[in-house]
Amino acid sequence: MKKITLINAFILFGLILNLHSQMRIDASFYSEALETTKKVNIWLPNDYFENLETRHPVIYFLHGADGDQNEGSSFALHYFMTHAANPLADSLPSAIIVCPDGSCNPYMGSFWLNSELYGNYEDFIILDLIPFIELEFRVMADKSFRFITGYSMGGYGSASLGMKHPDIFRACAPLSAAHISYPDTLMTEWIKWLYEENSGYQLNYSAGKTTMLFFTVSGGFSPNLDIPPYFIETLWDTTGNLVDTVWSKWQNYDCSNLVSSIPQEEELSFFLICGTEDRYLCYPPYIQFTDSLEKYEIEYKSSYSGKIGQRDHLKPE
Repeated sequence: MKKITLINAFILFGLILNLHSQMRIDASFYSEALETTKKVNIWLPNDYFENLETRHPVIYFLHGADGDQNEGSSFALHYFMTHAANPLADSLPSAIIVCPDGSCNPYMGSFWLNSELYGNYEDFIILDLIPFIELEFRVMADKSFRFITGYSMGGYGSASLGMKHPDIFRACAPLSAAHISYPDTLMTEWIKWLYEENSGYQLNYSAGKTTMLFFTVSGGFSPNLDIPPYFIETLWDTTGNLVDTVWSKWQNYDCSNLVSSIPQEEELSFFLICGTEDRYLCYPPYIQFTDSLEKYEIEYKSSYSGKIGQRDHLKPE
């Protein structure tokens, strides 16, 4: 039997970490979608093994580029400490927080997509991880109690998965999401940064951090196993001109475009959090994304640090 579950073994051998009275289980399980064993950290409420009749909501946290399942530790601790400090905490069940591993070769991560270069990471979350969690733990197995969030690459993944599967998730919180949309301001800066790092438009993966991130995105949006050595189609050619055929592929992953695919009968809310002075210009894409949310009357709340204030768009009651 290929699929293995190591939850009970980890419990028996005492590999549960107790940090600030919260329990973390470092587990692994076989993913049919990826045809390999993947790691996942599961954070449990501190009374999980005391109140055996209680079922819990679930928060899925997706890590950023060059990260792994451990990146969610600070998020989980912040959540539990905030919940404990909430005067209403006794009447609000604390959630189980699930932090899967989305790292993979050959670049900085999977971008949480189905990719011929990286593997089927969307299917890994939807078809493997969620059923695994709902089989092994006492959770509220209902859309209304599933929440997805993530940072940077994981922020994109949370937005993308939320919109592609609004029947599974009730709410989504992309945190400083990378490439959530592609306004001209972002694309103009990206080609300039790539030119500066590579001293031209002939790109080399090891040229610098921006180039590495660009290759990682391209491995998700425009992979091509017939083009060695990098196995991607680049958005700009060696003279710096945009390649229309590749651009059309990228547009399929633009979250501003994916908004239109959300059925009106599905309830999906967004909590948008981003800095206004981010090095990689994550903020301008958020403005384009929220314009799409407003156009299609999708509920959201936003918090942008810096000089720009808050924007909210809530459906009328």
